[in-house]
Amino acid sequence: MADYEDILYDNHPFPMTHPDHLGTLGSLFGMQPAPIERCRVLELGCGLGGNLVPLAALFPDSTFVGIDLSQAQIAAAQADARSMGLSNLTFRALDIMDLTPEWGTFDYIICHGVFSWVPTAVQDRILAICRVHLAPQGLAYISYNTYPGWHIRGMIRQMLRRHATASEPRARIEQARALLATMVDLLPAERQQAAAWLKGEVSTIADLSDAYVLYEHLVEVNTPLWFDEFVGRSKEAGLQYVADAEFHSMFSDRLGPDAGDKIGRLAEGLVQTEQYLDYMQVRFFRRSIICRREVRLDRKLGHGRMAGRWVQSRLKLLDSDKFKTPEGMVFDTQEALLKAALKVLDQHPQGLKFEKLCHYAALVIGEDPTPEHHEALGGPLLELYANAALRIGTWPRPWISPPPDDHPVAPGFARHQATQAAECTNLQHQALGLDALDRALVARMDGRTRAELAAVVLEDLEAGRYNVSVDDEPLRDSELIAELIDKKLTRLAARALVLDPARVQRYGRLPGSDGAAGG
Repeated sequence: MADYEDILYDNHPFPMTHPDHLGTLGSLFGMQPAPIERCRVLELGCGLGGNLVPLAALFPDSTFVGIDLSQAQIAAAQADARSMGLSNLTFRALDIMDLTPEWGTFDYIICHGVFSWVPTAVQDRILAICRVHLAPQGLAYISYNTYPGWHIRGMIRQMLRRHATASEPRARIEQARALLATMVDLLPAERQQAAAWLKGEVSTIADLSDAYVLYEHLVEVNTPLWFDEFVGRSKEAGLQYVADAEFHSMFSDRLGPDAGDKIGRLAEGLVQTEQYLDYMQVRFFRRSIICRREVRLDRKLGHGRMAGRWVQSRLKLLDSDKFKTPEGMVFDTQEALLKAALKVLDQHPQGLKFEKLCHYAALVIGEDPTPEHHEALGGPLLELYANAALRIGTWPRPWISPPPDDHPVAPGFARHQATQAAECTNLQHQALGLDALDRALVARMDGRTRAELAAVVLEDLEAGRYNVSVDDEPLRDSELIAELIDKKLTRLAARALVLDPARVQRYGRLPGSDGAAGG
């Protein structure tokens, strides 16, 4: 605990904990989760609050509560919430073991980066909290290190712990980094497969934060679980497994067209199938979604499950016939309606509602839109979602790409974050690194024209608030600043940091301020 007070944990959002994502997965399997605009969210082990703050800013009619054992981390989280005027967000320094039924029920419970790193009694308490505090249709997200992957990653942890024996945490981190550096230098990269893998793994760890090195590899407790073991313990606690937050990981066809048949000969049922998939993929980490045992799940996925969904493509149009997946694979389809829908989505990077997408796709192929187009598109789109080619949800995405010609606005919370650090959270609940000019620009994107943005950014640079250099000289050229801002705005819009003008009044206001941003 002393380590946790001295070295603060990394402060990031976790995209897969977003209530819209959790609710979407629950509803795909027949649940009726609370809408994100009016829900109660509890985060166990909230750290510095970086996961809840952007959510609370975006959804003022929902309630967010974060608890953490560390007084120092909670104090920092409370200060951040106060500075943004978030009245719907509460942070409490509290031991998970001390949470009482008086706290009430929550529609979503989040427990990221805690379960494997606490003793068994605390793990049992986390599951009990989910049982007692989940609303009848509530969903809980719990992440944990898992086998078989951690059998090999645990080897690195054991080596680091054997080497780093200093009493002070920072000294242990220095010792661990020294060993990592030596291993990067001396491990053979070609002659032995095991050594080559180890070299790549320790190289990755060496580039990560001190907090990661300490809390993942040097702390006393880090206990991975087999997936089926986690499911069994959840069942004993009166809960049941719903889905993996990485939805695509639940399906065997990602390992090849005949993978389902082969794994089916070894495994019976959903849990065993996913456990064998973990074997085949040497999985290291899981993000499991659970609910109360009484909930009746319906795992038959049909086209009707797409009704009312917001659909966003992760595919890139290469030419008139082919698309590229985020993993670099080329995707093609001979289905005219599906191809038309994907082309429509390519023209709307922020996505469209399913019904509108069906309407536009039918028009593209020269047909009058009918309910039959919903049936024809629902199944294929669900299949693409199961292959991580689409994102779906219920919350209309409020960003726009490309950016508007004038008066570009960043979300209020992102403007605030840009003044504080070289990182902010975008509207997809992802952490984005910002360079100095990004920070200067995002912080001022509150409804000014592009010309006004260029002028105020120049003022900030001249005042020394941000240090931006070109060819080793401080940037002071107003024309170059205006040119760079135009390029930056296009990039920021592609990174979901520029609001749709129609959503500025709702999402552009800095919480706690008087009125909204606007043009």
